[in-house]
Amino acid sequence: MDPEADAGVALYRLSPELALERFGEEALILLETQDRFLTVNRAAADLVELIESAFAAQGFAVSDLGGLLAQNYELHTEEAAHEAQALVEAWLEQGLLVTVT
Repeated sequence: MDPEADAGVALYRLSPELALERFGEEALILLETQDRFLTVNRAAADLVELIESAFAAQGFAVSDLGGLLAQNYELHTEEAAHEAQALVEAWLEQGLLVTVT
């Protein structure tokens, strides 16, 4: 079991309802059961695929996402942590992420 989960750290994963379809420089994210879609730019689509590749269906903590951002986008640790927290909050609200129970 994940030691962070044991320590009470919240874990997240991409919504199982999420489907991504690219169209040139943009992409559509479909949230199947919500009958809702979002148009996103290439950077957001790349990030969805990076998260999918790095974590698959496993849960990840905000700190894990921060590490992924720092490693792949050449961000300083503090900036990556801030960006990761903001992404998790926004993507939870939009239904792109779900909390792992």
